[in-house]
Formats: sequence, C-alpha cells, structure tokens
Amino acid sequence: MEAQTEDGRICAAALQRLMAGVEDSSDAFRLSVAEALGETGAAAAYAPLLRLLQDAAPSVSEAASAALPKLRGLSAHEKIEPVRAILMNAPRADDEIRASALRTIYRIAGEQETAFLLAYLTDASPLVRTAALEALRTASPENRRDADIPDLIAPLL
Repeated sequence: MEAQTEDGRICAAALQRLMAGVEDSSDAFRLSVAEALGETGAAAAYAPLLRLLQDAAPSVSEAASAALPKLRGLSAHEKIEPVRAILMNAPRADDEIRASALRTIYRIAGEQETAFLLAYLTDASPLVRTAALEALRTASPENRRDADIPDLIAPLL
C-alpha cells in the first residue's frame, strides 16, 4: 500500500496508523512518529503532535516541537494557543516540556512572539530561561527589543 497518492496527499489509513504510534512504549519510535507526522503536513496530525509535545522523553517532545510548525491548513494562532496553554498549565517540574513549548511558539510565530518570550527570561527554570534566550537570539535586531534583553539577562549572570 502506498502512503501517498500521485498528487502527494497522504492516505487517511496510513495517517491513522502513523497517529496510533503516539501510544508506542518506545521513545525512539515515538520520536520517529513525531518526525513523520510533521513531514505529512496534515492538519489532522496536530492533536497527536500536541500529545507528543508533552511526552516525558525530551527528545520526543523536541521532535514534536519541530514538527508542529510544518503542519498546513492551520493558522499560526490556531497552532500557538494550545501550545501556550500547555506552557501555562504544565507543572513547574516539567521544565523540559515548558522549554519545548516555548521553542514551539517561536518556531511557529517567530518574532511576533518576542514580547511573550521576554517574560520567560526570568523564569525559575534554567531550561526555560535558556529556551527563551535561544529563541530571542535568533530574532532580527529590529525586533529584539535590544534595550530590554541586557537588563533582563544581567541578573541571571
């Protein structure tokens, strides 16, 4: 059975089998599922990827973070708001998930979320602060709000 039609669309049955892989017990398999779901670009993969974004294995969560922006048929707002909810509602102990959520927001919206990311430079978690700083580091000079960043970073040094 071919997974794609001649015009490149993925078959619904193949996509369903792939999405079922989010339940697999193997971290490596779930990581591969996240990558493959992103490559499909299918909006139907959004909910399974959100679940993988919250995976206990950091590599799986990060793969889902990289895959989510690749999905088509959803606006940036539709992609970001559930990720923002994960970030806001994740227990403080889930720093890896919170950091992946921050990276996902930047990957989807880019510099439009600079002000949001700035607030996370003072987060209690070093992982979350680092994720915010990494995202801000890639912003263009016009959108970095350079005057704010040194003031926020100085107390962390």
